[in-house]
Amino acid sequence: MARARRFALLTVLAIAAGGLGCNSVSGVGDFQFDLPPVDKPIPCVDPEPAMVITEDTTLCAGTFAIPVSSGEAALEIAAGGVTLQCLSTMLDGQGSVGLDPDDPTVGIRVGAFEGVTIKGCGARGYRYGLLAKGASTLTLSDGHFDDNFTDPSAEWVYEVFGGGIRLEQVSDATVESSSFARNWNGIELVSSSAVQVSDNTADYCSNTAALLLDTHDSTVQDNAMSWAIRPALSYPDNWYGVTTYDSAGILIEQGSTNNTIVGNDTTYGGNGIFSRGLSGCPTGNIIKDNVVSFSPHNGIECWCDDHRIEGNTADACHFGIWTGGADNAVIVDNVVSGSIVDGISIQIGEDRHTLIQDNDVSSSGRVGILLSGREYQAGHNLEHWSGALANSSHIVVQRNELFLNKEADLFATSTRLLVLASNCSPTHNDAYIFGKEVEVSRIVGGCGTGGGRTPPQASLADPGPVLLGDKVSFDASSSQPATPGAPLSFSWLVQPAGSKFVNGTMPPMVAGGVELGAKLDVSFDAAGLFDVDVTADDGRLAAMAHRQVAVIPSGKRIGEKASSWDFVCENSCTTTFTDEPNGIDGEQVHMKTDAAFAWQALAPKSKDLGHSANNQDTIGFFVRARNTNEGWWQVSSPVVVLASADGTIRFEPENGEVLLPLHGIDWVFLAIPLNGGGGWKRTDVGGSLDKIDWVEIHTDTWGDGFDIWLDALTIY
Repeated sequence: MARARRFALLTVLAIAAGGLGCNSVSGVGDFQFDLPPVDKPIPCVDPEPAMVITEDTTLCAGTFAIPVSSGEAALEIAAGGVTLQCLSTMLDGQGSVGLDPDDPTVGIRVGAFEGVTIKGCGARGYRYGLLAKGASTLTLSDGHFDDNFTDPSAEWVYEVFGGGIRLEQVSDATVESSSFARNWNGIELVSSSAVQVSDNTADYCSNTAALLLDTHDSTVQDNAMSWAIRPALSYPDNWYGVTTYDSAGILIEQGSTNNTIVGNDTTYGGNGIFSRGLSGCPTGNIIKDNVVSFSPHNGIECWCDDHRIEGNTADACHFGIWTGGADNAVIVDNVVSGSIVDGISIQIGEDRHTLIQDNDVSSSGRVGILLSGREYQAGHNLEHWSGALANSSHIVVQRNELFLNKEADLFATSTRLLVLASNCSPTHNDAYIFGKEVEVSRIVGGCGTGGGRTPPQASLADPGPVLLGDKVSFDASSSQPATPGAPLSFSWLVQPAGSKFVNGTMPPMVAGGVELGAKLDVSFDAAGLFDVDVTADDGRLAAMAHRQVAVIPSGKRIGEKASSWDFVCENSCTTTFTDEPNGIDGEQVHMKTDAAFAWQALAPKSKDLGHSANNQDTIGFFVRARNTNEGWWQVSSPVVVLASADGTIRFEPENGEVLLPLHGIDWVFLAIPLNGGGGWKRTDVGGSLDKIDWVEIHTDTWGDGFDIWLDALTIY
């Protein structure tokens, strides 16, 4: 099983490491293409500058110097259904990589055509060796696109592009048996779908070997993508913990979904594989059976939700697998050995509804598995305490083999509803260390008791709409044991939802406990969003189910229809308001604007609400938002203003807090005390709660354009 695989892979990696030395890179010379022997010469033509291909063409062997200016291509394919066959052909741009990545120099360019095939061709010394935009059913094989744009001396940079291959707005493409090594990015997949990248070599890239931006339903499989790292480091002496500027073997970004990353070698990468959420969180990706060892940072790093991390090998990394911020993660059957700090580390970002199962985690320098809503960086000991607090809750850790981890096999703090089931920790006296704020925890089974067994299935019925003050019965009785008729025990947690908890404080639980029944009756005394989590166990193994419940306030509703809203912006802008279904309480109002900097929406636009809130104490609303601009929201966002002709009352988040989401997926509920406090600063400029004629919602963004969805704006 996992341990046998671990020793086999370690042997292979040790042999590979011995042959690599310290990050040596071979020089750039004439390429030698492997071609089958032929009985007679194949008819061919020499490539010429600015050559345009509109029919099947064979290019002759040789290296052809064709430098180009910015925006130009040495060779362009300008028709569909064309096959370009190269007989050991290398286009050499002689370093004409250009300074403008938006207007790049290109070796081979493919337009928006269908059914293009490119075999055995090469290009070097350009911004991109090959650039395809808008193409479909593109096939690229046996190519050489090494030694194009690279910048190994760059430090912290984002949105710098260039390198071997770029596929933009491409669908149903195949890239196989090719090389794109020693570039900035080996291959860029941008706004593309159904792309298969397999059996390629992209070693020694200075940013990433493979970059996926807004790319979906694609596969990156069985590629050699090691030493993707910046700057050049020396393993092992000048290695662990040294800044590598987010360089990675494979980087997934900009909301890329449902991709499969399988069987790749990303050893010695700045990170091995990184699912990052700087500009839209990737979700639903599978990271499976990769070798991500010897990373000076993280073998696998994931900030985003709904990832399956399975069967990977992460030996001798700074952190083996690091998944802070990754709700609904499934981390199973991985081999993590010899981590300098932690084997599996979940901290800083939220961690909800996570399964950690059947992993082999050994010889970590700090702990095997670390679970915390607080921060435990490499230099922190287990007594460290961070003021910031993320939501760490509803976690099952089961049937893992944990051994020879220095300080503990598992350390948990600031975590709720944690079930440990049938783990093996045979070599550590302090196998589990629970720090402060571990609540609703349960340990079942023992080493070997869960082997060969199937976990139960947990389910949780939808309670329907919940109004403030209602008593609600949550029902998990349709959960099923693996063995029919076997008893199940239920552990429950009901608490305020959210990815982080303000003021670094665990919020009061609404309800919770272990070894409870299959039904739980709950009364809510506050409006907002609440996580309802249940874990069912059979005494050996466990399973999870959860729902997010909106508790809706009753009071004076404002802005229920899109037609009641208006807007004001600092600069000229366009804003639309649209009624959309599937909100929190019926329809939601979608606000879409191209505004930059200060912007406000107000309702009703007639400014004749005429409401007195003297007997009310809160204004609240459900909101989600999407902002993909670099820099995101500016400080203190949103600001809420209650206004009349006489003046205003302004509510602003304290300490520059930004409370609006970024990615357009998760709802948050903002409850603002009308007297101020609770994280909100109140400023009066002639306003009065006795007369409110309209409500304003202000925000400010560093870039142009964003979306806000609003529901159930209520004074109550």
